[in-house]
Amino acid sequence: MIYLTTASNDKDLLKPLGDLAVTAPIPYGDFIFTGVTEVDGQTQQVKVCGERKKMGDMVNCIDDGRHVAQMQAANEAGFDYYFLVLESVWRTDKGGQVQYRRGRNWVPTGMHRTRLEAYLNQLHYLLGVQVKQSANVKETAAVIKGVYQFFQTTEHSSLKKFYTSPVSGLLLKPPSLVRRVAKELPGIGWERSLLVEETFDSVRTMVNAPLEEWLEIEGIGKGIATKVQEELA
Repeated sequence: MIYLTTASNDKDLLKPLGDLAVTAPIPYGDFIFTGVTEVDGQTQQVKVCGERKKMGDMVNCIDDGRHVAQMQAANEAGFDYYFLVLESVWRTDKGGQVQYRRGRNWVPTGMHRTRLEAYLNQLHYLLGVQVKQSANVKETAAVIKGVYQFFQTTEHSSLKKFYTSPVSGLLLKPPSLVRRVAKELPGIGWERSLLVEETFDSVRTMVNAPLEEWLEIEGIGKGIATKVQEELA
């Protein structure tokens, strides 16, 4: 059984999910369910949490770190597998900015495609989050059904190992202001922003830090450090 959130903006999923779903006041994600996996020849239960984001909400979540907090909460609650469905018809304009379709109009988000793609890639690489895309509620329901059915058996014809733990817990704690600012700097990103966070205790300290202090951070050479200081100047 798939437990679907009672949030009003997700009620449209109930009908296309059919008999597989019921609404419930779930505290994590937009839909949750249990399944099975095989570890060392033993069948074990898997707790699955899924999130549905439309493009406008996705962009806002990237800006304010809300999605990271949602994933952290699901991780702390013991969910083993987390997936995200990005439901939108979207494109980029001539300047590379993301737009999404609302009715007959294209709505600008103010976010460059490279930043959106970087975030989605980081979800997959750093956290093992499966990012899926759909164009409408019908496709989203089909994606959810597919993941649900996959986890109802350990008998798969291809890969037997289908869940990989996150590479690290880099994003599994609420990011500090220092880290949220640092990740936007050239050559830093989420992974190095953790080291920046450990080096500087405030944004002011980070901004005023001399080149030598940046060079002391692992993985940051003179090229990156110089670009960072130019960005902060």
